[in-house]
Amino acid sequence: MNSIFKAVAAAFYPHRCLFCGRLVEYPAHCCEKCLAALPFIDGEICRICGHPKELCRGHIDDINYERIISALIYDNTVRKGIADFKFSQNKAGGEFFAQLLLQAVKKHYCDIDFDCVAFVPMSKKQIKERGYNQSEIIAKYIARHLQIPLNNSLIIRTGRGETQHNLRLSQRKQNAAEAFEGIPLSAAGMTVLLIDDIVTTSHTVNECCRQLKKAGAIRIY
Repeated sequence: MNSIFKAVAAAFYPHRCLFCGRLVEYPAHCCEKCLAALPFIDGEICRICGHPKELCRGHIDDINYERIISALIYDNTVRKGIADFKFSQNKAGGEFFAQLLLQAVKKHYCDIDFDCVAFVPMSKKQIKERGYNQSEIIAKYIARHLQIPLNNSLIIRTGRGETQHNLRLSQRKQNAAEAFEGIPLSAAGMTVLLIDDIVTTSHTVNECCRQLKKAGAIRIY
């Protein structure tokens, strides 16, 4: 029965590699060649930017989190895969990135007892345009596999501010500061695992963490 299901799924919903577009066998989302070439992050990692120390992108002021981890370096190949997941209605592709991030969380945060998993929120307008919040999809997967509650009521998107990737680096900190708001006391005493799909300048994540602290969180990773 399982083989029949796979055959039907492959015929009607063919899976293609997120990175090169080749057909891959269900339920895979990445071909073996691209998987072997992905820029996994390993070795000594900068706790502030989440990159290997030799690729550290510099630090921002007023850090509001304990540390950042990422599964992959955000190069052109990874950018293409993330874009396919975010902008091409490929929600299933999010499971692939969630699996990689879950492995990183288990490796680096194995000794941390999280109270909940949260994610960077999107505005209603953004969700309507895109159809879903890609960070929420990743967070749901990780929360389910770690058996930790998912909490979507700690911070909200205010509707102010622009999409970060449309802005210059110098504009991103102020833009992020206007975009989020913590719900008072909603995270009181909590240790929170915050999920975002991409971390570049860290301004978005740092502002969300600042709002989580205003909501009462003690530690955010």
